[in-house]
Amino acid sequence: TSRLEVHLLDTISSKLLYRSTIHNGSGPVSTVLIENNILVIYWNQLTKRTEISSVALFEGMIDKTGMTPWAAKSSASVAAKHIGNTKFSSFTAPLPMTAQKTYVLPRTITAATATITQQGVAKKALVVGTSGGQVYSVDRMLVDPRRPMESPTVSEKKDGLLKYEPFIAFNYVDCATHNYSLVEGPHSIISTSSRLESSSIVLSVGRLDLHFNRVIPSMAFDLLSSDFNYPLLTIILSALFALVVWMQRALAAKKKARSWQ
Repeated sequence: TSRLEVHLLDTISSKLLYRSTIHNGSGPVSTVLIENNILVIYWNQLTKRTEISSVALFEGMIDKTGMTPWAAKSSASVAAKHIGNTKFSSFTAPLPMTAQKTYVLPRTITAATATITQQGVAKKALVVGTSGGQVYSVDRMLVDPRRPMESPTVSEKKDGLLKYEPFIAFNYVDCATHNYSLVEGPHSIISTSSRLESSSIVLSVGRLDLHFNRVIPSMAFDLLSSDFNYPLLTIILSALFALVVWMQRALAAKKKARSWQ
């Protein structure tokens, strides 16, 4: 049987931040780092399917007895002291807390990356290329390791978390290649920012061809539609401008009348 080892190192202190062993994991392997979320996409030889291991790292500290019946008040004080610290050093910081879940993808993945925007305001999405030659955009919330096993609570719903479902289905609406396909699938996907914050430019590189398109993970919130009513907008703005000028003059005349009383 095969085994896939995942090691995450701090390049400053050479400290091992996270280590995981995925049994029956083999290539092709793709890794994507989205903020504090590590996504490892691999082929499971036992189940004969593509899986994705999603790991989220959180800064914090829990005493070794903090989550046991023997927890004392000092356990909470240790965590509070770490939260109140305004300085960070890779040499003295405690190891991050982790949350991990495994998901199943419907296609074999040949390449993966994450969307990049100019200001980082728009939410990030996972962009994957399949062996069939298509490129899909997957919402990051679908592969979030914090998804609860039961129905989400009110606070979890505010964070956009859904109930855990291991099987992830690709949405054909989010297919960046549309009805085209790259021969043998893309072996590399490059993402960069565009002039619009809502969109990210994605270049998919195959063995014989290329595909270039944009991905909009947060919808087009900074782009007007083609059928937008520009004349109506001009009329409304002109009317508001005229109203403001009239109110300023009326207020000035009222003050002048009061001063002569």
